[in-house]
Amino acid sequence: MGTSKYIALVVLACAGTALAADTDNDQAADSSDAFPCDSRYAGVSFAPAKGDFGVLLFEDMWPRDGDRDFNDVVLAYNYAFALGLDGDVRAIQLNLTVLAAGASLHNAVLLRLPNVPATAAGRITKNVSGQGEVSLSPEPGEQDLVIRLVPDITQLFPVVGFANTVPGSTSLPVRPVNVIIELNGPVQLELGYAPFDLFIARDGDDGHQIHLPAYPGTARMDAGLFGTENDRSDPKLGIYFVNERGLPFALHIPTLVAWAAEGVSLDKLYPDIVAFAASGGTRGTDWYVSNVSPGYAWTATDSQPKPSLIGPGLGQACPP
Repeated sequence: MGTSKYIALVVLACAGTALAADTDNDQAADSSDAFPCDSRYAGVSFAPAKGDFGVLLFEDMWPRDGDRDFNDVVLAYNYAFALGLDGDVRAIQLNLTVLAAGASLHNAVLLRLPNVPATAAGRITKNVSGQGEVSLSPEPGEQDLVIRLVPDITQLFPVVGFANTVPGSTSLPVRPVNVIIELNGPVQLELGYAPFDLFIARDGDDGHQIHLPAYPGTARMDAGLFGTENDRSDPKLGIYFVNERGLPFALHIPTLVAWAAEGVSLDKLYPDIVAFAASGGTRGTDWYVSNVSPGYAWTATDSQPKPSLIGPGLGQACPP
C-alpha cells in the first residue's frame, strides 16, 4: 500500500472517531448518553415504566380495620433514576399525585430509601403544581434516608375532607408533586423494588405510620402499635401491617387502577384480593385485573382525575 493511501485511511478512521461526539466528556458517546450535556449522569431508568404510573392504596385506620375501602390515600407514582456509567444511581426524580383522600385524618406522605444513609442526600427539591420550588431536608432521627414529601395531603385539594371518593360527586382537581433527590455519590438501589418504602404517617404523630407489608416502619415508628386491635404483624416472617385474614393496610399495584367508593370494602371491587391476601401474596397476583366489579368503584360525574408528570427534569439540558 502506498504512503498516500495509508495516510488517507488514517484520516478517515480519525474522522469516524470524531463523529462519536461526547459533549460532556464523561466517556459516554452522545448517541448513547441519556444526559449528553451533564457529565454526572449517563443512563436513565424508570419505574414502573417511562410515562406510566403505579398506585398505592392505604387504609389509614391501622391498627384497626376501619371500613377497608383503601381510598383513604390513593397515590400514583412514577420514578426516574439518573445512572452513572457503572449503573449506580446518582439522582432520583419522583413524580407523585394524590388522586383521592377518603378520610377525615390528616396524613403525610413520606419516602424511605432502604439501606441508603441519610447522609447520602445532597440537594433535595420539591415542586408542586401551581407553586414554586422549595428545598427539603432528610427527616431527623433516621439512619436511612427518609423524606417528607407531602406534610398533609389535604393541602393538595381545594377542600379539607373527603376528596374524589364520595359517590355521585364531581372530580376535584389534583396537584402533581415533583421531587428530585441529588445524591452526594453513587448508591446501589435494587430498582425492581420500586416504589421502595413509600408510606403514610399521621400528621403530627410520626410514630403512627402505615407501610407496605415488607417494611416494619422507620426508626421513629411506634412499635407498640404492632399486635394491637386488628394488627397481626409477624416479625419472624417479615410481614407487617396485616390483619387476621392477611389483608394488608397498604397495597401496591404497578399500574393505574380504579379505587373503591367511600365505605365500600375493596374486596367487593376486587374479589380476588381475598385469595391473594390469604396466600401471602403467592396466589391471585393479578387480582386487580382478573375479577373486577366496576359498580363498586368511585367514578366522577364529570371526568376521572389523572396523574401527570411535571418538571423540572433530571440533569442539565443542552443549550439550544
